[in-house]
Amino acid sequence: MPTVNSADGFSRLMTKMFDQRKIKRVLTGFQAIFGNLDTGSETVFNNSAEVFEIDIINANVKTAKLVARGAVSKAIGSTPATLQMARYSNLAREYPFAVEDYVIGSKEMLKKLAGEPVYDGFTKQERTAILAADGFHEMVFRHVGLFERLASQSVLEGKQDAILGTADPDQQYDWHRHADLEVTVSVGWNQTTSAIWDGINDICVATHRKGHRKPEMLGVGTDAFREMVLDSDIQGLADNRRYEFIAMKEDDVIPAKFNRLIEGGWDYRGRIITSGSYKLFVFTYQGFYENDAGTAVDLMPTDEAFVCSLDARHDRHFGPSEMLDLTPARRQTYEHYLGFGPEDFDVPENIMAAPGIVDPRMFHSFLYDNSRGSVLTLEVQTAPVFATTETNTIGVLKGLIT
Repeated sequence: MPTVNSADGFSRLMTKMFDQRKIKRVLTGFQAIFGNLDTGSETVFNNSAEVFEIDIINANVKTAKLVARGAVSKAIGSTPATLQMARYSNLAREYPFAVEDYVIGSKEMLKKLAGEPVYDGFTKQERTAILAADGFHEMVFRHVGLFERLASQSVLEGKQDAILGTADPDQQYDWHRHADLEVTVSVGWNQTTSAIWDGINDICVATHRKGHRKPEMLGVGTDAFREMVLDSDIQGLADNRRYEFIAMKEDDVIPAKFNRLIEGGWDYRGRIITSGSYKLFVFTYQGFYENDAGTAVDLMPTDEAFVCSLDARHDRHFGPSEMLDLTPARRQTYEHYLGFGPEDFDVPENIMAAPGIVDPRMFHSFLYDNSRGSVLTLEVQTAPVFATTETNTIGVLKGLIT
């Protein structure tokens, strides 16, 4: 005979459910650097090509030459035959591929959901629709989180993984940033002999000369920012009443171009003017993701900083899925369970992003069932590439905390 367990005599009140998923925030600060139409940046959606490519022409700032009158002029470029003014490179890459699946089985359809009324429960159909919508939004969050991770890598490393964590250069998109624009400092900013002021100006000069744009943003890791504001040279400049080289205050009026960054999660901290007259608006970033072990990883490393121009062109590419488009019958099933079509869903409010940063066309979503109709599988695929097209307009300082 089964064991009979006595029931307690307490009366109960079921309070309203709390769902932490509704309050978590997915940041898009690094993505905000890409795809800005005001700078000529492009967001390219493609669902039929295997490879994307771009021709990049490098500029120079050479001057004309003086020659003796009557002498033969010197052709531009290496030989008179080519007459090339600048070298160009062709970059061709295959799209990467990311996929998330969510399976709803017959057991899930029969189990009580969190927040479901006890005595007036949901039907199988209602539970399935709720589970499908929850699963879809979670997969969108994860894909947007992946986008931010890749955008951060492209900005800070000058390359992007095609397979996460790979050390194989054949499985990375290398944007060929100049070696002078990735500097590991010899003395950390937390050392008394550090030269923070000069170091920031030096990376600005290098970025300006290699990328032909004046940097105007300084993104700083939180530990590096702390050491920067504690530095005696920085404090001395901030206290100068005659020349305002530094203003660490959050109520400044800043150019509208930075609104994309703030909406994406960057925190404005102040502005500085370097000895070389580079006016930089300073930002820190609290974005992070959880790795497979559940450990938080900062998207802006705490011991790094970078400078960049928001006028530079940085493109986004979103490639094809590995599935055929939904048939009318499957589209009807999709809309029946989710309540919207695969191309017209609303971006979840949890995603902090300026308009256009997250677009439904980035995602390829599918819903299909098994032959018995007892299992539903929801799948979301993406193929994201964040290309720092003007990659030499970004300069990075590393090893700032020792």
